[in-house]
Amino acid sequence: MKAWKEKSIADKVIEKKILEEDNRPVMQSPPVPFLQHVQEPKLQREYDAEALASTYLVLDGFNDAADNAVTIEVVMYGFESTNPRVVSEVKNILKDGQTRKVTYYHIEYTYRHTMTVTVNNPDGSGRFKLAPSELNNYTKYETKASTTRPALNHDALITMHEEEIIQNNLEFIRNLINDKMGFKNQPRSVELYFINDKKGEYADITEGYYLMTSGLNAVFEEPENARVQLNHAATRFEGALEEADMNNKKARINAKVGVPLHFNLLECYFATGEIEKASALLSAMNTLSLSREEREKKQEIETLITDTKARIDANK
Repeated sequence: MKAWKEKSIADKVIEKKILEEDNRPVMQSPPVPFLQHVQEPKLQREYDAEALASTYLVLDGFNDAADNAVTIEVVMYGFESTNPRVVSEVKNILKDGQTRKVTYYHIEYTYRHTMTVTVNNPDGSGRFKLAPSELNNYTKYETKASTTRPALNHDALITMHEEEIIQNNLEFIRNLINDKMGFKNQPRSVELYFINDKKGEYADITEGYYLMTSGLNAVFEEPENARVQLNHAATRFEGALEEADMNNKKARINAKVGVPLHFNLLECYFATGEIEKASALLSAMNTLSLSREEREKKQEIETLITDTKARIDANK
């Protein structure tokens, strides 16, 4: 301002009128400070990564080892959700011959917990990387409808549901990995046949039955011992079938005894991985006279054997 005042009037006129410049200084005053309210950041919950990995990142059919191991990495991007809200719906309810309007309430919100999974080979090269759309899309969650307006506890509801979603998503990823490269054990109900040996004619078959049941119960805990018992059982059944006479009702191994023996032997073969023997036995059963229930059971086992054989051939 001092320099401006020291300028001549002529200089000021020239700058303003001719040069069209307004060089008169203007005092800049800083704005008056004020308190800004910043929303508190929402932090994602922390989880025990090691515990989650040991529970869900399991490759069924393989041993956990430090050397020559594939690595599985899951990135969890955090739980996201809209604000829960109470939704009301009026319905017409017929009671005692009269229709009346009843208001039902439920709580709903949408959520997602996006996760990706990467599996690398032991040498570090990538095997596959997946970002399942099922875990990326928002899903609606809603409580059961009630005629009582529910109390909305936002934090408690989200916390409870988040735990469940974490577990469900990681279980989804576990199944996804095992579908691609694992050998997951699937539970299967087995129907076995027992010969009621009142006269002591079927000691060999009875012994085979008990060996088979013992072997099947030990398949997962003691696989080698189970295989030995199942092989012994199969030997008993095979020996009995060699003397079978399906058309002679008076024969020791007639159709009434022989058909159940075939099914028991099939279960022994399947449990020990003798797929070729099982296929041959199924072919031999085509000549047997089977009831409708027995045909359905044979078809079920045949489908299982065919599928298992295809899997084995694909992994050779």
